[in-house]
Amino acid sequence: MKKRKFDILAIITFVVLSILFVMKMIQNDTFYYIKIGEDILKYGVDMIDHYSIHNLKYLYPHWLYDVCIYLVYNFKGFFGLYVMNILICSLGAYIVYKFYEDDKFFGLIFGILFIILLGVNITARSQSISYIIFLLEIINIEKFIKTGRNKYLVFLFMLL
Repeated sequence: MKKRKFDILAIITFVVLSILFVMKMIQNDTFYYIKIGEDILKYGVDMIDHYSIHNLKYLYPHWLYDVCIYLVYNFKGFFGLYVMNILICSLGAYIVYKFYEDDKFFGLIFGILFIILLGVNITARSQSISYIIFLLEIINIEKFIKTGRNKYLVFLFMLL
C-alpha cells in the first residue's frame, strides 16, 4: 500500500510540474498538422500533397498524430492542445519513473528532471511523441537484456 501511495504522489507531482513547465506555445507546423489531420479525415491517406503547386507525393509520416491533433483542436481548440502537451510531458516523466522500479525515489527525481529539461520543448508537434517512443524502446531493450524474454522484442517491433 505504501508503494501505491508513492506512485499516486509521483503522478500528482508530474502533472503539477508539467503544468508549470510546459509552455503555452505552438509552432507554425502546428497549423499544418491540424490541416493535414482534417484532410486525412476528409480524403483518407491519398498520398497527395494538397498544398503544393508541383503535385508532389506526400507520404504522411505521422498520419495518426495529425488526425489526433486535429480532433483535439476541433474539440477544445488551443487549450486542448496545451492540455495534450501537459499529458505527454507527464506520461514521459511517469515512464522514466517506472523504469526505476527498484528505487522509486530515484525514479521520482529523474521524472522531475525529465519535466524540467524537456517540458519547455514540448509543443504540439509529432516529435513530442518521439520522446515517449524512445523511452519505451530503451526500457524494452533493457528488460530484454535482463530477462531474455521475447515479449519485449515483440513490443519493440510494435514500436516501429
